[in-house]
Formats: sequence, structure tokens, C-alpha cells
Amino acid sequence: MGCIGSSAFPGQTEVTCWIGRAAWARGIASRALALLAGLVPARPLYARVASDNIGSLRAAQKAGFKITGTEMSFARVRNSQIQQTILRKD
Repeated sequence: MGCIGSSAFPGQTEVTCWIGRAAWARGIASRALALLAGLVPARPLYARVASDNIGSLRAAQKAGFKITGTEMSFARVRNSQIQQTILRKD
């Protein structure tokens, strides 16, 4: 169905979530992100989402993440530079 996790970097903890297409639009990503945020004590938490991925942006916002900005960065899945939206949960 998918996977979810968190990674700690110097000064920042980031969460990531991937949901298979068969499970899209069922609230799974937003619920998983909310549950993970409850388990990870570090604050703030950050997430990065491809800016054109409206479903993932919505899921992160439903889980309590707020948009803080954008940046250009390399996306391995797309094998190119893309604009990513940065989200934060306090």
C-alpha cells in the first residue's frame, strides 16, 4: 500500500510518505502522517512535496503541516530538478 518514515538531519527532522496509486484519495496518507507526527517527538517536523502534487500537498496539510516556502531540488523519482513545496508542523 505504501511506506512512511522520518529522517533526522542536523537541525531538522523530515517525514516522508509514499502511497501506491490503488490507495490514493482514501485519506491514508494524511492519517499516516498524523499518526507518525504523534510518534516522532522532534519539532518542528518538515515535509517536502512536489509542488504539482496536489494530493500529497492536501494530505500533508490535513495532517497539520503548513506551507512555509518552495525550493528547486533534484527528485530521484522524476530524475530531474523540480519545484518542491516545504511544509512544517510545530
